Amino acid sequence: MSIRFMSLVALLLVLALVAGCEAAGSTAPSVPTASPVPTTVPPAATAVLATSEPAATATARVPTVVPPTVVGAAALGEAPAPGDAVIWYLGNCGYAVRTQSHFLVFDYQQRYDGPEAKPRPAQPSLEKGFVVPGQLADLRVRVFVSHQHTDHYDPSIFTWQQTVSDIAYFLGWQARETDDPAFHFLVGPRAAWQSSDMEVYTINSHHSDVPEVAYLVKVDGLVIYHNGDYQGDFRQDYPFLQEISAQIDLAFAPNDYDEQSPYYFPQNVDLFQRFAHRAIFPMHDSAERGHYADFARVYLARLPGLPIHYPQHIGERFLFQDGRIVVGGPAAATTWFKTYGGRQEDVG
Repeated sequence: MSIRFMSLVALLLVLALVAGCEAAGSTAPSVPTASPVPTTVPPAATAVLATSEPAATATARVPTVVPPTVVGAAALGEAPAPGDAVIWYLGNCGYAVRTQSHFLVFDYQQRYDGPEAKPRPAQPSLEKGFVVPGQLADLRVRVFVSHQHTDHYDPSIFTWQQTVSDIAYFLGWQARETDDPAFHFLVGPRAAWQSSDMEVYTINSHHSDVPEVAYLVKVDGLVIYHNGDYQGDFRQDYPFLQEISAQIDLAFAPNDYDEQSPYYFPQNVDLFQRFAHRAIFPMHDSAERGHYADFARVYLARLPGLPIHYPQHIGERFLFQDGRIVVGGPAAATTWFKTYGGRQEDVG
C-alpha cells in the first residue's frame, strides 16, 4: 500500500472523530447560570460582604458583641469627693449611698416595692434597684437593717460576704448568734458604734412586736439619717440625736403625708423642724405610684423651703454635691411648689 493512500485514510479518520465530538457537544444539557447577587444588602450582612474572604469564612470571623463585665468600683465611676454622695433608690425603704470611701446600703430587699412586687430585671443592677455584689467587690461596704420585716430585710445580703472582702453588717436586733466581727447588733436602747472613720447611732423602738431602730450615721463628712419603721418616743429621742449632730445631710423618712395621722406625720414634722436638712427623701412606697410627689406637696405646704427630693422610678440615681442635690428626681422638688397663703401653685 502506498504512503499517499495511508495518509489519506488517516486524514479521513481524524475528520470523522472531530465531527463526532461536535455532535456530542450539541446534545449535552446546558448548565444553568448562577442567580445574580442582589444589590440591596441587609444591614446585618454588611460586615460580612465588606471582607475579601469567602462568605462562609467571613461570617465565622465576625465577633459576637458582648457587653464588657466590669467589677468593683470601676463599674460605679469615680468616688465622690468628701462630703458628697451618690444615692440610688432601691425600692420601698431601700437606698444605697456611695460616699468618698464607703458604700452604704439601707433596708435592702428583693421582694417588694411598696405594696407591689419588686420587678426583677433580666440583668440586675443598681440602676434597676438591685445590688450586684460584683460591682462592690473592692469597696468598703456597710449594710444597715432596721428590723426583720420582709419589706426591710432580706437574708440574701449575707451572701455578699462571698464576694466583698471588706463588708460589715449593722442590725437593729440580735439576728443571729455569731462570733463573726463583721456583724454588729445594735439592740439599744440608743446604741452606739464607732470606728476611726465611721460613727453609728440608733434610737430604738418596737414595731408590730418587732424590735427596730432608726440610724444616724456619720461618715466621710456626711450625716445620714434612715428612719426604718421607727415609731418611738421621738420627742425624747430626736433631742438625743440632735446633740450628736444638729444638721442632717441625707434624711430618709417614711412616706406618711396624712396630716391627721397619729403615726409618722407628727414625727416627720418634728424631724424636719428640729434639724437643719440638706436633702430629704421619702420612702416606704413605690415610686411609680406617685405618692412621693404628694409627700413633697404636703410637707412643703407646711414647711416651705424643705429640700425634698423624690425618686420617680426604682433605681433612680441622685448626686449630692456641695450640700445639695444636683442630679436626680424632678426638677428640684423645692421649686415645684410655692406657698401663697396656704395655696399651692405649680411653678414648674
